[in-house]
Amino acid sequence: MFLHIGGNVVIPTRDIIGIFDIASIQNPATQEFMETAREEGFVIDLLPGEKKSFVLANEKIYLSPIASNTLRKRWKIDLSRYASTPEQHGQHQREGE
Repeated sequence: MFLHIGGNVVIPTRDIIGIFDIASIQNPATQEFMETAREEGFVIDLLPGEKKSFVLANEKIYLSPIASNTLRKRWKIDLSRYASTPEQHGQHQREGE
C-alpha cells in the first residue's frame, strides 16, 4: 500500500520508519541528524510554506505540510489491514504464559 504525504507524493508504507511532528526538530540530536541528512541530499521538501511533519523513510526524509497525527492515522489504517492475531499465525499462547 501507499501513503499520500502531501504535494502529490505517495510513498510505499513498507518504506516508512516513522512519522514525526516538525516540532521535534527542536531537539538538538534531531536537529543535527536533519542537518546532516540535508547536506547529504536525503531531505525532500514537498511544498513551499509551512511544514507540519517529517516522514522518515528507508532512503529519504520528506518534509510534509500534513500534520503528523493525520499521516499516522492514514498509516495506521493501512497497517491494520495486515494486523492479525497470533492464532492466525499458528502461534497459540501456551497455558500459564
